Amino acid sequence: MRRRRAEKRRQDPEALYREVEAHLAAGERALARRKLRLLVRRYRRWPGHATALADLAHLEEQMGDAKAAYCSYARFLAEHGSDPLAADAKRAVARLRERLGGETPACD
Repeated sequence: MRRRRAEKRRQDPEALYREVEAHLAAGERALARRKLRLLVRRYRRWPGHATALADLAHLEEQMGDAKAAYCSYARFLAEHGSDPLAADAKRAVARLRERLGGETPACD
């Protein structure tokens, strides 16, 4: 039992991202979201971090969690503002702010 937990903790980000993709393909959005959150929190220096964070924000928006999506997009812009996906993230932030009544939510 301990070995299995230790193996999961040492999982590389590529393998974790493949799990996210498998969950999404199976329609398991809540599991995919949970693993994306883990991925973006644990592997900030991973080259795929920007894509994973954008995927998380997009998934949160699809799931109807406008506040979480706003915060994830805002985090994306703060951490990866020069990424090619930044223009899409800026539009999403504006769209979500409008959806939230023009207020900027407090993000963790």
